[in-house]
Parts: sequence; C-alpha cells; structure tokens
Amino acid sequence: MAAGKALNEASTDTRRPVSNLAYILACILICNLPFIGFYIIGSAPRLRFILAYTVLAILISVRPRFLYLLAFWALLVYDLLTTAAGVFYFSVEEIAAATKFLPMLSPSEGFAFYLPFVAILVCGTLATIGALRFRPVSPARMILPFFAITLALGAAEHLNVALSGYHLGKAMGQDKPFESAALASGFETRVQALPEGGKALLVIVESYGLYLDPAIRAQIAAPLHAAALQKRYEIREGTTPFLGHTTDAEMRELCSTWAGYRDIGAPDSLPIGPCLPQRLADKEIETVAIHGFWSAMFNRADWFPKIGIGRSIFYEQMKGQGLEECRGVFIGPCDPAVLDTSVVAALKSGGRKLVYFLTLTSHLPFVATDRYDTPFPCGTDASPITDFQACKQANYLHSFFIHLAGTLAREDLQIDHILLVGDHVPPFLKRDARALFDPGTVPWLAYDRRTASDMN
Repeated sequence: MAAGKALNEASTDTRRPVSNLAYILACILICNLPFIGFYIIGSAPRLRFILAYTVLAILISVRPRFLYLLAFWALLVYDLLTTAAGVFYFSVEEIAAATKFLPMLSPSEGFAFYLPFVAILVCGTLATIGALRFRPVSPARMILPFFAITLALGAAEHLNVALSGYHLGKAMGQDKPFESAALASGFETRVQALPEGGKALLVIVESYGLYLDPAIRAQIAAPLHAAALQKRYEIREGTTPFLGHTTDAEMRELCSTWAGYRDIGAPDSLPIGPCLPQRLADKEIETVAIHGFWSAMFNRADWFPKIGIGRSIFYEQMKGQGLEECRGVFIGPCDPAVLDTSVVAALKSGGRKLVYFLTLTSHLPFVATDRYDTPFPCGTDASPITDFQACKQANYLHSFFIHLAGTLAREDLQIDHILLVGDHVPPFLKRDARALFDPGTVPWLAYDRRTASDMN
C-alpha cells in the first residue's frame, strides 16, 4: 500500500520527467564526484555510503521531502569527514574537531584543504536543484538497475583499495599491545635517572616515515651516524608502530598510550597514567616543549601543561626573533633556525631537563624548492624516489639531519640521552609516493652519551 501511495504521489508530481537511466547516472555521478580525488590517492571503502546515497536517491525521486534532502546533505558531510580521516590518519571525531584550525593554515598552501568542502557544496547544491526540478519517468523500475550499478561500483572500489597497497586510517587498533620508541629504546627509563645538571632531548620529526628501500633509508639518515656522533654516543635504532597523526605520536612518546590528547580528563576514554613529563617533575626534572607553530593549534597550550610540561616555546615567542621562516601549509620558523636558538638555549640552561622538540618544516604538503637538492637528484631518472615531492621532502630531511648531527656533536652541549622518532608516515596525495613507505611503522634512533673510558 505504501508503494502504491508513493507511485500515486509521483503521478501528481510537477517536476520534469527524465529517463530512468539519465536520473540514475546523474545521481551516482553527483553523489560520488567529490570523492574521485580520494580514489586516485587510494581511499578507504565507501560502499556503505554509496548504498545510502542510492536509497536516498530513490526516496527523493518519489517525492523530494525536506527530511530526505537534509539527510542527503548530512551524509555528504559525514562521507567527506570519514574518507578524509582515513587518508590523513585521523578518526572522524578528530578530523571534525580539527576543521576549526583550517583558518590557521597558509592561505596559498592551505587552500587545497578547502577544496573538498567546495566540492561538497557544489555537488550538494546540484543534487538538490536536480531533485526539485526533475524526476525519473518510472521510479518503481529504477530500483533494480540502481542497486546493480551501485554494487558494481562497490566491487570496483574494493579492487581500487586492494591495489592501493596502502593501509588507510589509523594504522592499528587501540586494542593492540602498546609500543613506543621511548619504551623500546629505554629512553623513558634513562631520562628519569638523569644526573645532576643532566640533559635529554626528544625530537619528534614531522612526516618522517620508514622507506621500504633500505638504501633510501640509509641515505636519508646517514648524517645521524656521523663519525663524530658515533665517537660520543652509543647509537641504537629501530622501528615502532604509529597510530593516528602528530598529536597521537606526542601522546605515544610522552604518555605511553594510544589515547589522543582530547581524551585527557575525558570520561570513558582510554586510561592515561602519569605522563613522562609528570613523572620527571616529581623528580625535579623540568620538561621544556618547543614547536615552531602557534600554541592554539591542536590546543597544545591547554594540554601540554596537563601532562606535566613545565614550559613551552611556540611561534608566539619566536616571532620577534627574526628567525628565517619556511613556506608551507604551516608557516613558521624553519626547523634548523629553531634548533639553533630555542632548542640550544634550553639545552644550555641550568638544571636537569628534558627538551622536547616537535619539528614543523617537513609537514605535507611539502613545498618543493631547489634549496634542498641532495642527496637525491629529484626529477631525474637517477633518483630512486620517483615522486618529485617525496624526493624533495627526503632531501629536506637529509639536510635537517645534517644540521641536527652538527648540533648534537657540539662540544658546548653535553646531552646525556637523545631520542629521534618519526610521528607518522607522510600522507602523500599520490599512490606511488605512499607506496614507498612501510604503512604501519616509523623509524627511531636513540643516543646515549659514552663515558670517558668508552671514548678512550
């Protein structure tokens, strides 16, 4: 009876009739057009969304009720957030909350992050106008072919995901055994036993992933194994799983948890014990955090003190120092400049300290320049990294590691323990670039200062 009522309503519909096939193709194209770019990257499966669009399109074809149209718009937005979250290692809730930070991005480099929202707005408007002006000739005969085409799209999508060869979304579930570089390397234990006046340095390197090719890995990290460092430090290296994005890496290394920063103090969240900076504070060891972007980004000014960080230095404090700024989606002082000023000053100050340095310049989308042109000849057949932006970012990391190695070897800096670790695999927008990396782990290097007898 409901179907008969619906068909009776359709017979009195004043919208212009179009062929069933034209209506089906228009709906499928408009609903999925904003996500074509994600398919090129290799997106997470969207079959449930495609099926939901199909059901809504059939309902709207009979009568474009306000509730159906509202559900369609809500589905578009949720689909975008879910798909983007998978690509950039966020949860849906996290990426929805992170949209408030979009105005902080560089207008030129950050505009690309607005394009999916523009696409949603355009496609949603087109679909709404089409639903109000057109209807299929025979809605009842549209159901079977509509679902057949939808399932065919789902099969094609499954093949696309399978061929992408890349793990999307959070690399592993929060129910997996916890691992971190700070624990695996023994850094966390060693820092808590710093001698009087001792210093430790933790560097989380933005978008430093583990290349699958050992030769590329070795070339990028070669400066970190320089003879001067090997003479002064015992060097160990390894890998650790990552879960999520940069703030998740901070929680991983500083708080030994898969929980996110938004879980701090939240009910029904993963348990978060005393974080390393809190435990150090109990031992009268100060933690100084240094990051070259605004403190409001991801609310670091709020949650850093909550985990025991005693002092923080952000872009606000660096802005008047005349430091060289690097272009990118996050405009801020270049990492080497921050290293030479804020990081070195903190390491040279009195008292026992853990200096935590979160880098910025290697953040994606990386702005490729001719400034970083070694060791890989980017854009030529001689380079083992075929993607141009990935190649330039690798050259930048190599250049930064040269600078970092020079700092660690300085005679006036007596650093007892050092840990350098990547936050997450770089979420490059090309499948070929993403396929260069191990999808689930990031590298780390640990340095422990040798005793005088060891160096003789």
